[in-house]
Amino acid sequence: MSSKAKPSAGLSVKLVPLGENDDIEAYLVTFEKIMAAHKVEKSRWSQYLAPQLSGRAQLAFAALTASSAGDYDAIKTAVLARYDINEESYRRRFRSMTRKAGETNREVAVRLMDVQQNWMKECTTVDEVQQLIGKEHS
Repeated sequence: MSSKAKPSAGLSVKLVPLGENDDIEAYLVTFEKIMAAHKVEKSRWSQYLAPQLSGRAQLAFAALTASSAGDYDAIKTAVLARYDINEESYRRRFRSMTRKAGETNREVAVRLMDVQQNWMKECTTVDEVQQLIGKEHS
């Protein structure tokens, strides 16, 4: 296989391009799971993701340096920043979350845990969680 092979060569699933109304977080999680399931080396993920981006995500990618454009984590960080998805946006979501019509207790709990985990993902100790919560009240 030539080093100039198309990025999708060898991937047995067709990646769906990011749509204008797609949830960027769900899209990236799904993308990561597909890459992991197909045992694609993380160093190659950017080759598969970049052609699927559109809109704001594509603009975020285009603004990266050439070296960062080959780094999946740098792309993900830039894309999430373009969508204003960060610790603060997760905190606001957590604090303003309400039950949706017809939603079960379990569904509410799962949504809350997902947002809380994203909000506090940098915390590795109880002290760090307490400091993060304390920051909110200072």
